[in-house]
Amino acid sequence: MPDANKPINDNFPVDIVHVLSSERTTVPDWLATYKPGDPFPREEFFNSRTIYYPGSEMDGHAMSCFCPSHAAHCFVFCDNQKTKEEVLQELQFPKQIGYSNGYQLLGSGDLEVSDMTPDGFEEHCEIPWFDPHLEPSKPPRPWVDVYDAIEHMGDQTEWDRLHALHPGPHPIRPAAGPFVLWAVLERKIIYGDDHGPDRICILHVGDDAFRTFDALFCQQSGLLPYSVVLVDHGRGGNWSIFGSEEGPLWQMTHQTGKDLPEWLLVTDGGDTKPWPGYGKVAEGERRGQIRLLYRIEQNR
Repeated sequence: MPDANKPINDNFPVDIVHVLSSERTTVPDWLATYKPGDPFPREEFFNSRTIYYPGSEMDGHAMSCFCPSHAAHCFVFCDNQKTKEEVLQELQFPKQIGYSNGYQLLGSGDLEVSDMTPDGFEEHCEIPWFDPHLEPSKPPRPWVDVYDAIEHMGDQTEWDRLHALHPGPHPIRPAAGPFVLWAVLERKIIYGDDHGPDRICILHVGDDAFRTFDALFCQQSGLLPYSVVLVDHGRGGNWSIFGSEEGPLWQMTHQTGKDLPEWLLVTDGGDTKPWPGYGKVAEGERRGQIRLLYRIEQNR
């Protein structure tokens, strides 16, 4: 049997996988016994090891680290620039190496945003409301349609013009309205144990990444993610940063009083900074991009 610490796929960041392999765990019972048509097991999913990737688009780097190491089986992707149809297409016919590559769709379903907070929602992160002067004929709402303007003008200067006229953070609206999609994927028979576990579960949320983190992980019940992926894209449509102690994600995480995420997967270079209290333990390259693995130095 191939050594899980030495994945044969060159798209896997070997050093990171090697470190994470020490955390290998079995497929949870609820996932191993899932049958198409079963309802989403919310409590079981969020009591499992989850990986949260804000601003993910459909990047599979997190899966290329945590799948071959068998360190986690549940992934939460959050991005407001992809439609549900685009996500389903990628799950069925993957183009992004590592997103669902090597897996086939076993079952999927739609959820309401309210399904994510069955016990109610207490806000820990206030999303800035849009400037009513931008659209004076419409009532205030928490999304700015700057994407429409950019696409129409076809010019990056339109982004600069909007932000010069209306300085301050502006969250971007979801591409096709908020949505929640969940899916169970099964490893294709042509792949072995070194590729990843038999099954994984994905939750893809098309909404604001900060509000989603608050709703899913910062309410009274439930655990914080096992790992968080930090990639600050500059002008990627986010109204604040994901990394750094100054970012809303760290501030919400720190305020919960819960055990902090064990790992951070951080992009190297640019403006992305890890959260305080984490030390670098490995790095890996995938398709020319360096990612750094950080581990918490002392959990509370």
